[in-house]
Amino acid sequence: MKQRLSVGLILLIMCSPAYSLILSEKVDVNKRISRASSYILTKQFDKAEEILTDIKYTYSDTEFAPIADFHLATIYFEKKNWFKAQFHIEEALSHPNYDRLTQNYMDRIAYFNGMIQYKLEYFDNALTILKPLSNRKTLPNDKVNLYISDILTKQKRQSEAKHFYSLINETLLSGYELDLYHYLADKILWQSIDTTTIAYKDPNVSAILIDKDVIYIGTWNGSLICYNYILEESKFYTRNEVICENIRTLYNDGRYIYVGTQEGLSILDKRSQRWSSPNELKGISITSVTEFGGRIFIGTLGSGVVEYDKTSMTFSNKSQDLMTNVVSLNPIGNILFVCTYNGNVYRYENGEFVRDNALSQRENPVVKIISSGDEIWLATYGRGIVRYNTKTKKSQNFTKKNAGIADDFILCAERYQDKIFFGTLGKGIFIYNLTTSGWETFRFSDKYFGLDINTLSIYNNSIFIGTLGEGVLIKALNE
Repeated sequence: MKQRLSVGLILLIMCSPAYSLILSEKVDVNKRISRASSYILTKQFDKAEEILTDIKYTYSDTEFAPIADFHLATIYFEKKNWFKAQFHIEEALSHPNYDRLTQNYMDRIAYFNGMIQYKLEYFDNALTILKPLSNRKTLPNDKVNLYISDILTKQKRQSEAKHFYSLINETLLSGYELDLYHYLADKILWQSIDTTTIAYKDPNVSAILIDKDVIYIGTWNGSLICYNYILEESKFYTRNEVICENIRTLYNDGRYIYVGTQEGLSILDKRSQRWSSPNELKGISITSVTEFGGRIFIGTLGSGVVEYDKTSMTFSNKSQDLMTNVVSLNPIGNILFVCTYNGNVYRYENGEFVRDNALSQRENPVVKIISSGDEIWLATYGRGIVRYNTKTKKSQNFTKKNAGIADDFILCAERYQDKIFFGTLGKGIFIYNLTTSGWETFRFSDKYFGLDINTLSIYNNSIFIGTLGEGVLIKALNE
């Protein structure tokens, strides 16, 4: 009986005029706030302010007061009156009923508070407020991470800035935020090694080799540079160490650095830091060096492919009857592909060189071969890119005319994850996405021309770009 009486009492209260008045009043206030928000969106600030000010003082002892202050803050934020906006945000945050707000409103108030601190250049305060909001689903995360990135960049905290920048979806930005995003790319994602300030001051890079924090930079006519890109310190090697200043290729087998030059091969023992230059290769122009089957293979101009047995320290040559001028060596699985300047491609298997008729190109040198599943990609100088399917035995040629790629003269190529990067003579870099089966553009910083790309190397989520004319450019790959 008592239980029935209690339920009946509750129903009586809910149906009473006082309870109905409270509900209807709340509905009315919410409608007015919604109307004020619409006025703010259409820049009718005076109308919005009149509604919100009335709500703030009429319902000062309810949660509608901090909500009104929040919307008033957005008005003054739009008017660029940062101090007045800050006043209203602080009023909202200090209101006794602030804790009764929904999480959505709390997050929005915190976001605007952080943005006001940013505009007032109280950057430490802004970071403290915005960082916890980085992945809140109730907020525009891309904008939050953009402004966090900007603050960290201003504070020269590049590694932290890079992390938050990587979380931004560029397609969700527009206007000023999109411009800021591209501006920050130059600051956060790009670095350069100006080789014109080192050694013989040659801006033309012929080869790049990355060994942990050290990057070896071969220049066309300016010898070999050893650069620590973390400490930003450099040294260079002269003819006392390297046989010739005209560097053409670099290779690292773990212990030794092989430096191919226009006049022979020089080898650096990383343990002892001692140099040697084998007499057998003196006067021979070296174009490519790689390891295959436990031996070092050396591509040359004029002498085909020379093999070096590291155990017996002897040289041999089985290729001269077939080829003389080698442009690239490409080890893929149990096959070494040898590409020559006349466009031929040879396979080295079981100690023998055999011409691969399916891959050979009509007098267009293949500068790089990359494998992807059943497909072989050939980057050529003059014929664009050829994709050959080993199962169907069919090939497809991507050129400027039929595929819209930037250029047919490819100088280098590198695969990273599901993308292949192609460097061109005069047209920068373009990318093929193996997942989407489509071409993508590679955006260069406005600080660089980035046109003639002679060599590429990708390490630790950064791409190192050896250029003809601008030294080495480094971009963090924003994955």
